[in-house]
Amino acid sequence: MGKLNEDIKQIVKMLLLLSMVIGLTASDATVYTEVPVVHRAKVNAIEFNPVVDILASGGDDNLTVLWNTSSSEIINYVELAGPVSYLRWNKAGSKLAAIAENLTILDQKLDILSSYPVSGDTITSINWVGEEVVIGMESGEIILDGEGLYAGNATISDIEVYGAIIVAATESSIVVIEDGKIDRYSLDLPVKAIEVYNGTVVFPQGSSVEMLRLADGALMEGIETDLDIQFMSLDEHSNSLAVYGDGAIQIWDLTEKSLLGTKSDRGEISNLDFSNNIIATTDPAWPTITLLYVNNDFAFSHLASVSYITPEENLLPISLPFTILGIVLIGVMVRRKQPQK
Repeated sequence: MGKLNEDIKQIVKMLLLLSMVIGLTASDATVYTEVPVVHRAKVNAIEFNPVVDILASGGDDNLTVLWNTSSSEIINYVELAGPVSYLRWNKAGSKLAAIAENLTILDQKLDILSSYPVSGDTITSINWVGEEVVIGMESGEIILDGEGLYAGNATISDIEVYGAIIVAATESSIVVIEDGKIDRYSLDLPVKAIEVYNGTVVFPQGSSVEMLRLADGALMEGIETDLDIQFMSLDEHSNSLAVYGDGAIQIWDLTEKSLLGTKSDRGEISNLDFSNNIIATTDPAWPTITLLYVNNDFAFSHLASVSYITPEENLLPISLPFTILGIVLIGVMVRRKQPQK
C-alpha cells in the first residue's frame, strides 16, 4: 500500500510539473507568438490602390495597414503620429498620403517619405495633383503646395481631381477650380462625397445621384435610387457606381443608368470604397473591414472579414486552464504534506 501511495505521489508531481510547463509556455506564447497585426480601434479610412490589389486602412489606433485584397492578408503596417483620419493614393499607386495629426507621405511599402504638420486648421480631405497634395480644410480653405486656391466658409468634405481641374464638395456647393478660375454650384443638400466620371461630377442628393457636366456646368440626367444615399464610390475599372443607404448597397452602370445589383441587410457602415469589382466597408463601432466581392455579372458573391480577434484574447483560453490545473495540484500536494491530527 505504501508503494502505491509513493507511485501516486510521483504521478501527481509529474502532472504538476507538466501543467506548470504547459501553462507557462502558453502564457509566454500570448506575448511572443507572431500573429496578424490588425486594427484595435475604429477604422476611419479605407482606400484601394488604383493599380495593384492592395487596400490601405487607417484608424484610431494610429495604424495604417496594407491588405492583399485577393487573400485578405496583411502586407505591412506602420504606426503614425496620431489617429489616421484620411488616406489617398496617387494616380500611379506608388505613394499614399495620410492625415494623422501630420500630413505624412508613404511609399507603397509604407516607408515614410516625408511628414510635416499643417497648422491652424483641421484637414478634412486630400487628393493628389501630380506629385503634390491638395488639402481641404474644415474652415473651407483649399491649399495646394502651400498656396491657398480657395477660401470659402463651409467645410470641404471631399476633393477629386480631373486632369488640371480640382473639384471640391462642401456642405452647400460644388466648387470647380481650373487655371485660377473658380465656379460654385449651389446644392439643396450637403454632400459628403463626389466622383468625377467622363468629365462629369457625380454626387448624391437624397435618393438621387446627380451629374454636373464640367465643360459648361449643366446638370445632366442622373439616377433615381430607392435609397437615402449616405455613401458612394466609383469603380474606375468598370465605370460602375456603388451607393449605400438604408442598410443596402446597390451597384449602378453610369453609362446606361441601370441597376446592376443589390445587397440588402448590410447594417450600418462608416466608409465605402469600390475598385476592381471589390467593395470595402467599415463598421461604425468595431475595428472591422469587410470586403464584398462582386463577380463579372455584378451579382454579389461572398464576404470576407479582414479583422481578427486580438492575440491576447485568442490565446487566453489556451493558457488559463493549464495555469488553473497547476494551482489546484499545488494545493493538493500541500494538503497531503500537512501532518494528520
